[in-house]
Amino acid sequence: MSNQPQFITLIDIECISTDDLTGDDQLIGRFGNLQGAEFSIGQFNSNPGNKKALGIEKIVPVSITTLQIIEQDTTGDDLVGTINLTENMDVENEVTLSNDSAAYILRYMVVSGGN
Repeated sequence: MSNQPQFITLIDIECISTDDLTGDDQLIGRFGNLQGAEFSIGQFNSNPGNKKALGIEKIVPVSITTLQIIEQDTTGDDLVGTINLTENMDVENEVTLSNDSAAYILRYMVVSGGN
């Protein structure tokens, strides 16, 4: 087994609270700090039972070891949390991501690959 992450699958996400006080949060994923290495996760609100199956599968760019979860805004993006892609590879993981106002529970799996 290698220590290089090769693929990530975002399994599902539950919104506990949103970053936006009015309206829904628009979440994106960004590999490392790479502009242009972003993908949409979806739009979320904190209504009870707001858990969504995602099934998002992405190739992890070479030498990238983190995935940032960002709440995208016209007034400036907000970092909700960062996942270390090299920890607990090849098993399903659950992490709580939060900032000052937003909180999400994300289930995901990172698959390791060649160097």
